[in-house]
Amino acid sequence: MDNDAYLYHYTSNQNCFNIIETKKLWLSDCLKSNDKKEFTIIIEDILNTCKTNEQVYNILKCYINEIYEEKLDEYYSIYILCFSNQGDLLPQWHMYANNATGISIGFKKKLIDEFIIKLKQKEISSKKDNVYDIPFLDFFKIKYVNKEELKNLQINYMKEITCKINNYLSENEIDDKELNIFLDANMSLQDALDKYKSKCFQISELLGTKKYKDFNEFVKNEIRFLLYEGIKYKLSDFQHEEEWRICINSAAVSNNLKFNCSNDIFKAHIEFNLNELLGYDNFDDEDISDNAMLKIILGPKNLNSIKTIESFCGINEILSDVSKTNINYK
Repeated sequence: MDNDAYLYHYTSNQNCFNIIETKKLWLSDCLKSNDKKEFTIIIEDILNTCKTNEQVYNILKCYINEIYEEKLDEYYSIYILCFSNQGDLLPQWHMYANNATGISIGFKKKLIDEFIIKLKQKEISSKKDNVYDIPFLDFFKIKYVNKEELKNLQINYMKEITCKINNYLSENEIDDKELNIFLDANMSLQDALDKYKSKCFQISELLGTKKYKDFNEFVKNEIRFLLYEGIKYKLSDFQHEEEWRICINSAAVSNNLKFNCSNDIFKAHIEFNLNELLGYDNFDDEDISDNAMLKIILGPKNLNSIKTIESFCGINEILSDVSKTNINYK
């Protein structure tokens, strides 16, 4: 992709209005999306690839079950902002721009790259990177895979994690008896105490040890890794989207979360400063138009005029190149 290439964010008219007026871009919690499964593509059905190793299977099954018992947000949360290589695609208009009534906003990829580099340098200097072995900040193009390729990915990830779990059990001298207690307790502490009631005091003492807490966190970190890897892939059915994602690990920026309330639901988000992303502070006035102009495309069912959007951007001191879609869709 060349330096003059643009990446497009499809959105509604209201969201576009908010972005330009407030100079803020929101990264939303992927777990609050309409389809969580889009972000669990690697971990979905991964247990089927490790049934030959009963010990690892039991460990992962115990923890993965938690994810599907509405405990996913206890493992991690990633905030994302999505783009497409293409700014005028009918499926994108339909899915992400309020049924084609909205707008796609084009950002020069070079400026996004530079913005991400600056943020990474800032966070590395403050030692917030690599929480849970997941990058604080990432920017990447989605990899599209068919079902056979996905299965091979899951097998390879499982081989890696199986090796790590076996090594951990050996190095920390966790025997089968202790492991069974750990897993039973993770599923239900009360059930574990009932199951081992003749040794209730010893069990409670064991579960309070650093050994158990470290094991619990180790396995959760492996699950977090699988979940994060899932954000990088989509099935090839969606290849037309040519998607890019900016991802931020919420564990590293918990103090910087913002909140809004929509339909009586409180939702967290992270904000990027639009002027900083566009690099306005780095350009002389005569250079801005060549380097930091937004490309705005009005969707097939958008009722606004080019002149109106140009005037709105101008009043808000945002340089823009506004055009209508080339798609005829009513």
